[in-house]
Amino acid sequence: MTYEMRKVFPQLHDAEIEYTWGGYIAITQNRLPHVGNLNHDQGVFYA
Repeated sequence: MTYEMRKVFPQLHDAEIEYTWGGYIAITQNRLPHVGNLNHDQGVFYA
């Protein structure tokens, strides 16, 4: 777990990590926020 985290956030290389956790989290594959419009007429958006 810590290897993957430090690969994504290399600035944490020297940080001491006390706890880690796993499982599903709300993150997109490309790590960018996704915002859109499902139904413009009804004002349905997602983020």
